[in-house]
Amino acid sequence: ASAMNRLLGAVRRGARRALTTDGKKLPREMVSVMTYDSSGQSYAEMMREALREVPRQRLRPRLPQSPEERAVYDRIKEDRGALGASAGFAAVNEDGSLAGPWNAMVASPAIGSVVERLGRPCRHATTCPPDVSEIGVLAVAAKRRAQFAWFAHEKLALKHGVRPTTVADVKALAPDLRDATPPQQALYAYVRELDERHRVRDATHAAALRAFDGDERPLLDFVFTIGFYAQIAFLLDAFEVPLPPGLPLPFPEDPRE
Repeated sequence: ASAMNRLLGAVRRGARRALTTDGKKLPREMVSVMTYDSSGQSYAEMMREALREVPRQRLRPRLPQSPEERAVYDRIKEDRGALGASAGFAAVNEDGSLAGPWNAMVASPAIGSVVERLGRPCRHATTCPPDVSEIGVLAVAAKRRAQFAWFAHEKLALKHGVRPTTVADVKALAPDLRDATPPQQALYAYVRELDERHRVRDATHAAALRAFDGDERPLLDFVFTIGFYAQIAFLLDAFEVPLPPGLPLPFPEDPRE
């Protein structure tokens, strides 16, 4: 039995013992109030549901503690503040720590600063159209169920003109996308094939090049970008980076053991 089930069993046994005073049962109405809410759901069930909603977070919020951490923190805060605003969330938490993957970059500044620098051209200097880039990022996030990546980039994809039906199909990892433009469909097929086969067929590669009128540079930038966000997705998943408080998870999580 899981630790949660053992805890709930102990609560039930304790409750039953508590319902007896001097060998006399408490009134039925009081037992009902102590055991169930007005919807008929037991408080044990309510506790289980509440614990499922507790944000998972393995990496404690980090405020800069060295000049190296401060440099990374300030650079991310300046750049990602604008990105967070455009995606509809704050890049800085109420306690001053950074949201999403950026907290980890501060906690490991030597590598985090390099990763942060790579992310900047993936967003600001790519020759790949933004709608196509966001399709790739969402495909990477959906494949890995990276909660924060999907949360942030779904809004950016919609902002750059990706249709809601297309976004929904990417989330479901559908083989084909409804209402997608030909470049969106071609590059979605590209990232899915690369993710699943670890290779890209000649026909898929040729279709992606045609989407860019034969120009290799946007395709190179696309692959650099999805590779960067695959790295970010691993970080988000390994450390169970939470969403801002009160927001529903884009992907279901397995119950805690």
